[in-house]
Amino acid sequence: KLKRAAIILGDTAKGIRQAAYETFGGKATDIIYLGNVDELNLVEEKNGKLFLGSGMRIDDICQAVRARADKLAYAEDFAGALSWIAQRHIRSEAGWAGNLMITRTGFPSDLHPALLATDATICYVTDDASHEKEVAIADFKQGVVPANALLTKLSIPLRN
Repeated sequence: KLKRAAIILGDTAKGIRQAAYETFGGKATDIIYLGNVDELNLVEEKNGKLFLGSGMRIDDICQAVRARADKLAYAEDFAGALSWIAQRHIRSEAGWAGNLMITRTGFPSDLHPALLATDATICYVTDDASHEKEVAIADFKQGVVPANALLTKLSIPLRN
């Protein structure tokens, strides 16, 4: 039997349990919950940048940015912009990576404009996880990141 895994975090569009039945026409054999992958739940400062793993939720970004207000002059404005995304319960469950990846369908991400203002970059892997690639959020458009990509990190330059 062919194994097919569905990768989810918040799955706020369908609901976590529902997704297991609908993914791959109801034929998903495994669900990979990104909230349990430590490497995708990082918050790290390195080389003048703030790195946030793709297992982080939109509210997590707000908290991480506000905690670094002394290193990020626009921290409150950026976090404030993110607080207008969807509703509170969605922001607390929805991952930033899923919000961006929805652009593959042509549906606009409401996170994208706020990230543009920060000069953010996105890292992703495809078949070989040892070869991480990076793309500027300004270049993150439909078709730029392959359909089989897994976003790994969001990078925001720290500057005061």
